[in-house]
Amino acid sequence: MDAVLKLRYSITEREYYESIKEVRDEYLSDPYPTGMLAIVNGLAKPELLVEVEAFAAVSE
Repeated sequence: MDAVLKLRYSITEREYYESIKEVRDEYLSDPYPTGMLAIVNGLAKPELLVEVEAFAAVSE
């Protein structure tokens, strides 16, 4: 997970933020990649609550 440079989160309820941080902390460590959080009215499907997009860079 060292290759992760940036994370984008979209959540449908502010209360999901703490859970997002717990999962992030389980897989990543300090210093964390830069991040962006958006609280949205809905995602592509009504049953979706959270969307996470990760940007990473690896050398060939």
